[in-house]
Amino acid sequence: MECFVESRTHEAHPPSPPPENTHAQKLATALHEMDRFVQQGCAEVSALAQLALAWLEIPEGHQRLDVVAQALVTIRNSAESLAEYAGSEARVMNCEYEDQAEVRRSEAAKVAAEEAGHVYTVVGPGAARGVR
Repeated sequence: MECFVESRTHEAHPPSPPPENTHAQKLATALHEMDRFVQQGCAEVSALAQLALAWLEIPEGHQRLDVVAQALVTIRNSAESLAEYAGSEARVMNCEYEDQAEVRRSEAAKVAAEEAGHVYTVVGPGAARGVR
């Protein structure tokens, strides 16, 4: 299955995008691959979650919680891998998602750390002993 940015006809074989539209071609290819990878990853995560839940429906499942813990670790790793892959593809295409609230929190933490360091420098560890 091919991914096309735009198709103006309903032919059996849609025309290829014009050669001058290479950015759109790259974007379409990246989106197609990202979709494939994410769909596959989400199917794996869903299957693991279903198995872990089913495992907890039997008495042995409650005696072997290490199996559930391993499933949760694998789910976490898959989620991180999916996010990293999607982010790297988006960065390559200059359309990376940026969580503005996270940016504000990060900036606030940076300012707070700098101010704490500044206060520490001004006051210094010897302030309690009267040394400046």
